[in-house]
Amino acid sequence: MNSENKPSEIAHYPSGDICYKQWRNNEGDKHRVDGPAHINYYPDGKVASESWYRDGKLHREDGPALTRYAHDGSISCEEWFINDKHPVDRPGYVSYTPTGSVARELWFTAHNEPIWPGWDHNTRRQPAPQAVEADMPTPAVEAEPCLLYTSPSPRDATL
Repeated sequence: MNSENKPSEIAHYPSGDICYKQWRNNEGDKHRVDGPAHINYYPDGKVASESWYRDGKLHREDGPALTRYAHDGSISCEEWFINDKHPVDRPGYVSYTPTGSVARELWFTAHNEPIWPGWDHNTRRQPAPQAVEADMPTPAVEAEPCLLYTSPSPRDATL
C-alpha cells in the first residue's frame, strides 16, 4: 500500500535534478487526496505543473485540477476537472498573460468538447483544425529526457 505522503515514482533529468513526482493508489492509478498526484519540474527545480487526480481521473473540487506555471513561477494556465470532465457552468480552461491578466477562457459542452470562438451551436460546427491548433495551449515544460526511478510498486507483490 502506498503512503499518500511519499511519491510512488520520481523521475530525474540526466543532471540528477527531479523531472517529476507522482503518487498512485494500490490499483496503480494516479491518486492523491491531500495534494497534486503529479508534479512536473523545470530542469532547475522550479515547479512547471501540478495535476490533481482521484482514482486515475483528473479531479479537484476546490480549485483547478491542472495548473501550469511559467518559469518565473506565475500561473500560465489552469484547467478545472471533476472526474475527468470540464465543468459546464464556468470556464474549464483559463490562460493568463505574463502580467496575470486573463488571456483566454474556454468553456466546454456537457460532452467535454471545447466551445471555440466561432463555434456554431445550431450546426455544432467547429472552426477549421488549423484554427483550433493555433488556439491550443502549449506545454509549460520543454521536452527533456527524464530517467525514471520508482520506489517499490504496490503492484509488485514480490517485494
